[in-house]
Amino acid sequence: GEADTKEPTSLHLMDKLCKYIYSHDSTDRLRTHAILCHIYHHSIHDNWYEARDLMFMSHLPDTVAHADPPTQILYNRTMVQLGLCGFRHAEIKDAHNALLDIQMGGRSKELLAQGLLPQ
Repeated sequence: GEADTKEPTSLHLMDKLCKYIYSHDSTDRLRTHAILCHIYHHSIHDNWYEARDLMFMSHLPDTVAHADPPTQILYNRTMVQLGLCGFRHAEIKDAHNALLDIQMGGRSKELLAQGLLPQ
């Protein structure tokens, strides 16, 4: 059946919640997490241009190296989803660029915080 157009989609809800954080947050960390979650959400819903443009406008690639580890992990996971989204849209060069940093050096599990043993 067809989706009920009166019901807001997760894209609408995510947009509304993130815009609230963007306008009311005074800390960079919360805003950064909201932007990354917004990009991730666009990516998994195949909204390539929205996700890509939001990443470019955020300037996060320039500043994430100075962020705390959980933010870096979220950034890395977001970049993987962005790369996969680009691949699904046949934006192969952009997809490659998004995935390159994660795959280089053979540390992908560490960068994505997967398969780590508790200490």
